[in-house]
Amino acid sequence: MASVESRKADKEIETEEDEIIDSQPLAQALWDARVPENFKTLHLPVFDGKSDPSE
Repeated sequence: MASVESRKADKEIETEEDEIIDSQPLAQALWDARVPENFKTLHLPVFDGKSDPSE
């Protein structure tokens, strides 16, 4: 009985992990790539919802 519950729990965990991996929008190679040390990110203003974004 305990082994059945254990296998069921393992399948649930595997399913959750598969969902996380499948939902990644970028390839694993991009996640693993190193960012150059001198790389600077752009500073974009945060949209606060009070202004018209099309202006």
